[in-house]
Amino acid sequence: MKKIFLRLTVYVSLIAVIILIAGCDDNVKKDSKEPDVSGIEIKDASEWETAVNDIKNGGDGEVYTLKISGSFTAPSTKENMFRTAKNITINIQGSGTVSSAINGSLLRIGEGQTVILKNVALQGHSGNDSPVIEILSGGLLQMEGNAKVTGNTNSTAGGIHVNGGMLIMQEKASVTGNTKLVTFREQASGGIMVSNGGTFWLYNGTVSENDGHEGGVFIISGGTFIMEGGSVSDNSGSSGVFVGNGTFTMKDGVISGNTADENGGGVYILRSTFDKLGGIIYGNEKDPKLSNAAGVQGHALYWDTSPVKWRNETAGLTVNTLDPDFWKND
Repeated sequence: MKKIFLRLTVYVSLIAVIILIAGCDDNVKKDSKEPDVSGIEIKDASEWETAVNDIKNGGDGEVYTLKISGSFTAPSTKENMFRTAKNITINIQGSGTVSSAINGSLLRIGEGQTVILKNVALQGHSGNDSPVIEILSGGLLQMEGNAKVTGNTNSTAGGIHVNGGMLIMQEKASVTGNTKLVTFREQASGGIMVSNGGTFWLYNGTVSENDGHEGGVFIISGGTFIMEGGSVSDNSGSSGVFVGNGTFTMKDGVISGNTADENGGGVYILRSTFDKLGGIIYGNEKDPKLSNAAGVQGHALYWDTSPVKWRNETAGLTVNTLDPDFWKND
């Protein structure tokens, strides 16, 4: 009996030592972890920079939530915002405004990086040489709630450049109040430019009150714009939507109140693919708030082909490009 009791005592002691060592090891691991920025409240530029740096160094496959409260000015960047981290998702939410004061973008989203912007405003500044947001190939920006991109005035880049990546706008998201200085035609959208095979999905929300050589939405160099809803309205310079060597498919939504100095108040098409399957593109209506207006021809649409095609009359919900008399040349 004594031998059995001694053996049990030894076994229990060994188990206690193992548990103690394991517990110590866990504590070491917890102490050595990288800082966790999940759910962090961001109130100023210093906290913003700290969170961005932690994400840069946090490795692949992570999910972060940054809660913006208040308004502050943050550093801009011309480099990949989160370096080479892959398969990461960054939720930026709250009720605050993040502004830039120097040249550069507030967000530059790279390959394998998803940013979900909800209820936060990102604001550029006068004379900026970069868009407020740039989305590179393999990157994704999703705008939700009352997310807003605004205030990049007298800039050489406009609001958002979808440079090979993907932009999704839904709910009450908006890109508004950005103006592009006309320096050269290829980068002249006041609101959103989609290029280099990038894609813009507009489910809801607005692209409005932007000014640039190609107005609200500019599709070029193999870019794609799919309009499932929402509106492109009250943009000026040249067309609500300008499609040059790209693809525009309109399934729903409204294009209204845009003004072009020359042709194509609502939509201008050049060497591109265009299909209207639904939605409304207003033409020369009596209500100036709805009417798209062209300085020369094609209040609703203008197709710069040979021979040219245009439409001044509104193209309503059931008037689509499959109709043989869609291009009225009225």
